[in-house]
Amino acid sequence: MSTLLRAPSEVGSWLWYVEAFKKPNIVVVARVASVLEKHELLKLHAIEICWNEYGKGKIGIWTKVAPGIPFTDPLYAKFVHQSRPSGFPNAHVAHIDTVSTGIWIDASGRRRQEHQLVNLTVSPDPDEIQVQISVHHDIWSWYDFSGHSHPEVYGQNAPRLAAALEEVEKELQAETENGESTYFGVSEGFWIKRPDPEDLVDGLAMNSTDRL
Repeated sequence: MSTLLRAPSEVGSWLWYVEAFKKPNIVVVARVASVLEKHELLKLHAIEICWNEYGKGKIGIWTKVAPGIPFTDPLYAKFVHQSRPSGFPNAHVAHIDTVSTGIWIDASGRRRQEHQLVNLTVSPDPDEIQVQISVHHDIWSWYDFSGHSHPEVYGQNAPRLAAALEEVEKELQAETENGESTYFGVSEGFWIKRPDPEDLVDGLAMNSTDRL
């Protein structure tokens, strides 16, 4: 059982926009997933594909692909296209979500595995591909969801994420954009923004456990 609390909205998110003709969407997923895997933040198990039709929008069908071959294998893209719903021959990939696990490190230095530690989504359009990485746990923030600081947990995890995000930027050769703020936090650079000192009460940040 997980020992981490997970927020329903992002604690932080990061975006990149890649010209579609330079890197096919499956190649983009593979390259970004490889960077995250090197930092033990994302071990890919499968991908889930949302299908749309141009002019109609979402058709309400998802397919899951887990062929048991490396993401970098050219056959992976073939599996994705073969998973298109047969009743919708004109459907196209709206976005791809990864199903994964990752390693986080607790205050005592123990390595723990967590489902969907880091979310990776790729949304292809005809002209560009949007890549988004998001996180939903408080281990990346200086303060936990209850508002208490946890520097040991932060120090074991946040720098790993920041290093991976910086490497993703270099891999995609695209500028990193920060996602929008939520009740649980917002990204700033490659990190989660700390609250301003004047927003602290007796040294504590806002308690956001009421919405978990």
